[in-house]
Amino acid sequence: MESVVKKISTETVASVDRSFYLTTLKEQQKWVRSILSSSGNPDEPESLRVFGTMQIMTAQHKTEMALRELTEDLEQRVGEQTEELLTTNGLLKTKNEEMTDSINYAKLIQKALIAKSKEYTRIFSKSFVL
Repeated sequence: MESVVKKISTETVASVDRSFYLTTLKEQQKWVRSILSSSGNPDEPESLRVFGTMQIMTAQHKTEMALRELTEDLEQRVGEQTEELLTTNGLLKTKNEEMTDSINYAKLIQKALIAKSKEYTRIFSKSFVL
């Protein structure tokens, strides 16, 4: 705290906003926010006035830390799922290409084995091909 007051008194800083842990007499850690403002002439220490407030922000800090942890966990899960989807997409693409190749090969075999419709009508005059 002295360093903050010294900074205000030696510089032309109008205000300081700091957050830090503070240990109570009961050995409890509290997250505290301190806001200090100064008025007066820094060249004349007698005229310098420091005003400030301190707020206990422990609950808010715990909430922010929990939110940060949940956000990191969610980002990790999204990354894992994205990677899994990319892998699955690649497999589907490969299977699709294999099936398309298989269908095209079957068409080729059918064309080779099945005679043209003119030949059918020539051989079987009273028939038709769908």
